[in-house]
Amino acid sequence: MTGPTTTPSTDAIDLGPEDSCLTVILRGTRSATRSETVAVAVHRRFGVFTHVYVAVASPVRGEAAVHLVRVLEGERVGEAVDWALATLAARGALIPARRPGALAPG
Repeated sequence: MTGPTTTPSTDAIDLGPEDSCLTVILRGTRSATRSETVAVAVHRRFGVFTHVYVAVASPVRGEAAVHLVRVLEGERVGEAVDWALATLAARGALIPARRPGALAPG
């Protein structure tokens, strides 16, 4: 059996005009029926916080969801990316997109 053919979107992350988001891991699978995308976002609306999200798609079940998996106070993108690559990649077959440089505005 081959892996999922769809890549889950991080479009559901609520980004304000001052926020920014970066895809850390383009795709990954922990099973043949599930696909994941990991993103790091810096939110600046109510203070500055860095969030790590996992967007999950399951084409077999027809569902998609975005999960907040880590919150860091302040703009700590490098730490969030390192955590995502070390922790989430170790848990499954996540494939790093690249070591990111700068966040894209939301």
